[in-house]
Amino acid sequence: MTTRKSPLYSGITLLFGLVIMAGGAAKLYRSFSNLSSAQANPKVDKLLEASDAAVAEANQKLLEVSPAFQELLNDFDQMGVDAFRSEKRETCAKIAEQFAAANEHLQVASNSIAEAVKEGTTEKVTAFLMARSKSYQLLVKANTQNINIIQVIIDESMVDMDSIVEKVLSIAESRDADQKAANDATATADALLKQL
Repeated sequence: MTTRKSPLYSGITLLFGLVIMAGGAAKLYRSFSNLSSAQANPKVDKLLEASDAAVAEANQKLLEVSPAFQELLNDFDQMGVDAFRSEKRETCAKIAEQFAAANEHLQVASNSIAEAVKEGTTEKVTAFLMARSKSYQLLVKANTQNINIIQVIIDESMVDMDSIVEKVLSIAESRDADQKAANDATATADALLKQL
């Protein structure tokens, strides 16, 4: 006997990649701090520590929300449109709030980097920091796409399951492109860090 594969659950599985990337970012800042401590500007160090802390908070939020989001997609597949919307609306709102909270922390991380760059750094350090900031901004976009997915599955104007699945998978494709770009920005930052 074979079990039916859930189109949303199996089609949207990249979320843990976001978590791993964000977690790795914090370690890179600690590495950068160790490498540059001899010439460090205390204000830049504080800003990078704030960025690190914000990434850790975002990472924690994503670790918490990832399994719930995947379960939500599976529930939608299994329950059908009407039953899901009548029973899971509050759950959808809570999960969307967690993604939004992760985004707030990632924005703080990115803003802290922008402030550190304004303090004046070498060209190589600035390039490293800007690549890291870009990765955070792309993660914000990816998380926003997850919020958009939730909005689609509870959108009362959409009633046909196939149309909903098609729309959600289209959003997920865009989200995956943002994730790939975030990974590319991380790889760039990794390469630049080795040159410092």
